[in-house]
Amino acid sequence: MKKGAIFAGFLLLFLLQLTRKGESRYLGFYNSSFVSVSDGLNDIIHDDDHHDQLPHLELLKPLESSEECVHMYGFLPCTNNLLGNLYQIIVYEYFLFLGERYVSCGSDLVFTIWGPGYFGASFFHILGSLPQAIIVIVSGMSKSKEMAQLHVMTGVGSLAGSTIFVLTFLWGTCLYFGKLELPSISESKTTDSKKSTSQDLSFRKQLWSSLTGTGVTIDPETIITAWIMLTSLVPFIILQISIIFKLHSLMRHIITLVAFIVSVAFLLSYFCYQIFKPWIQKRRLEFVMNEHLLHEFLKHIQKLAEGKLLTSQGAPNLEVIRSLFQNFDLDKNKDLTHDELDKIIREIWTEELHHKGEQAIMKDLDMNGNDIICEEEFVTGLTKRLLLSKHQGKCFFNKSTLDDLFKQIKTRYERNKHLISEISKHAQDSGLGNLLTDEGELNVTVAKRLFNEFDLDNDKCISLMELRTAIQGIKFEQTGSSQEEVLAHLMEELDKNDDKVIDENEFVNAFSKLLGSKTTMDDIYLEVWKKTEELFDEKEQRELNNLDSVKKWATPISLLLLGTFILSLSSQPLVGSVQQFSKAAGIPSFFVSFVIIPLATNTRRAKSIIASANKKKRRMTFLAFSEIYGSAFMNNILGLSLLLAIIYFRGLAWDFSAEVLVIVIVATIMGLIGCLFSRIPLWTCFIAYLLYPLSLAFVYVLNNFYGWL
Repeated sequence: MKKGAIFAGFLLLFLLQLTRKGESRYLGFYNSSFVSVSDGLNDIIHDDDHHDQLPHLELLKPLESSEECVHMYGFLPCTNNLLGNLYQIIVYEYFLFLGERYVSCGSDLVFTIWGPGYFGASFFHILGSLPQAIIVIVSGMSKSKEMAQLHVMTGVGSLAGSTIFVLTFLWGTCLYFGKLELPSISESKTTDSKKSTSQDLSFRKQLWSSLTGTGVTIDPETIITAWIMLTSLVPFIILQISIIFKLHSLMRHIITLVAFIVSVAFLLSYFCYQIFKPWIQKRRLEFVMNEHLLHEFLKHIQKLAEGKLLTSQGAPNLEVIRSLFQNFDLDKNKDLTHDELDKIIREIWTEELHHKGEQAIMKDLDMNGNDIICEEEFVTGLTKRLLLSKHQGKCFFNKSTLDDLFKQIKTRYERNKHLISEISKHAQDSGLGNLLTDEGELNVTVAKRLFNEFDLDNDKCISLMELRTAIQGIKFEQTGSSQEEVLAHLMEELDKNDDKVIDENEFVNAFSKLLGSKTTMDDIYLEVWKKTEELFDEKEQRELNNLDSVKKWATPISLLLLGTFILSLSSQPLVGSVQQFSKAAGIPSFFVSFVIIPLATNTRRAKSIIASANKKKRRMTFLAFSEIYGSAFMNNILGLSLLLAIIYFRGLAWDFSAEVLVIVIVATIMGLIGCLFSRIPLWTCFIAYLLYPLSLAFVYVLNNFYGWL
């Protein structure tokens, strides 16, 4: 977060250089004999009236507009050329993303502290949609009515773009990453025949099987959330009455007021419903606090271990971690049950959060889903948590990255073990002898015989082709790798000088090392830690300290204030830059804001939802889709309420029927999929992806061919 603020500062400093004109003092008289290359200072322009004019240094003159450059707030940089406006949009988008990130982090912390209640039923939802709300507000706050009418189109574009982005691109991506094998009617039959037929299927059949046989299932609560999202379309449908019946301006104004009242009523009803029926709050709390609860659990474990979870070198202290597991395993059956886990975390949370915390820890540590935690799962999970804590907030590093690193290293060790086992068996079956002596060391004589057998052309080197021929009889199914993958891996292990051939010394030395390696899970943990440290090359992180109540509240409040300030400061310049860019490029501002603004306001949310779905656990997938439908509801109702308030009270014309109609169409399609189907196959994501560009085309057709305004 600190690096992000520093980067933002540098961007702002660079942005200050992006001005249309730079003026300077005239340092001397014009003398053509001294001018070889113009520096912009001595070139005096003589007009017909014999007035001398000093030139301006201009940026990107061919793309420049003739309009006067106006500094926003009196100090922000300005530009009046196409590329300059595009650059400003990118910079203000980054500030919008930064502000949204701070607000989201602050509101999540407050929610985890307070839990379900009035805050979770109302303000938490509002804070989640705050960036979008501020964009809508500032788009209609221009001084003149004419400018407000023009700028409010940017607010409409961001409103439509945000809802459609969430329900199409994010929905489809969540489906892809969360896909699992869908349960079939005759599941046992499918399971029995799967192994025998999978290799015989053609690519086309495999693709069809993946598209129809994998996907997600959603629970009844998610289906209810989808129905609630559909109710948010009622005020949008009311607004279509004006264009359907071709009403005059006064009636359009009344229809706008009715839609505004209905929208506000739906928003308040939604808040009240969650107060009396807080199940939506609890699901959102479960979604946002999963990482927070695990962080608190790690701090508690560190306290129990007296800060000895890390060695003096900063590596995980595996002996202490295993000792903790043995202490927690009260019945000494080498597994942690729910009851034993309950006793570990009894001191951490209040009674209300206790059950949520236990569920979050069990889901995180129980890797095979059997509802108990074995010793290796405990050590693996705690090691990952220590790494995540140490490198928290760093770019491109999250639990998914760590899982991939663990899997990669573990796969390599298992592949080596299987290769050595199979090659040793091959040496024995071929009559060459045992590769290992009675003392457990490499039998060099047998290794050289094996080398000579692999060296088909007797040139004292084993080529890639010869190695491929030698390992053709080895089975690799246990490693989960193809023959070509194993061949590449074996070549990498044996060919140490990287000359694409393996000589006898390389062969013997590599086999001596591989056969003498007694790899354990502890070796894997330590290598993962070493690899991670190499990625970041940072000093040991200080131990986590318990925050007192003042600090606990100071952090979320500071984040909320800072984020709100950044959003307020950057939103109006962003709207202005979008308008100027749209005019210079000849593109309606609706299309520009539709595509660009949601990227900033939804990036953090999208990352969180996709990461949740990528855990491949049904419960987390349920929560991810609930979050999508809940976000769409709040974006629709809160955004439309603010938009209609601006239009009605400022007396603006309602000319956005086509733009909001596309929200109705896309939200209806995606909402009905969630309402009517509990099993959603993978191919449905293509519908979601296609609706995004089609929605833009639909608006264009309605506006330009049917006059749907």
